[in-house]
Amino acid sequence: MTTDLEIVTHLLSQRIHAMQKLSSEIRAAQQSFVDLDLDGIEKHTACQAALCSEITAIDEQLQPPDDPPGQARRATIATSLRNLLEENRKAQQHAGQVTRIFADFLKRSRLSFTALSNIHSYAQGTYGEKPHIISNAPTFERSC
Repeated sequence: MTTDLEIVTHLLSQRIHAMQKLSSEIRAAQQSFVDLDLDGIEKHTACQAALCSEITAIDEQLQPPDDPPGQARRATIATSLRNLLEENRKAQQHAGQVTRIFADFLKRSRLSFTALSNIHSYAQGTYGEKPHIISNAPTFERSC
């Protein structure tokens, strides 16, 4: 028979693992963006959405235990939970940091893309392809 504490511990472990996978997927999506790999971006975005759904489902299952354990095991359980909560906090901070970095990267990329697009559209009218003209007009060559 599993206790509420074991269930909470297991759920927190799953949540930490999902947060770590989410961080990895965000990094992979960033690399796909740099490589202009549209299929990779789509795949990583779908995986990120699935991981966010998984984390949300785990959060809904996490509830404080109704029945606190006996005095003998309290210190061990408290230490174990503190460690798991610390890992969870670190994973959340890391995922948040990677998300902010990727958002900043996308913002800068959008600005660069807009600037390049404006330059390209301006230059296209100015430096269009020159037509190849064949002329039958006489040429004046200099003879030595």
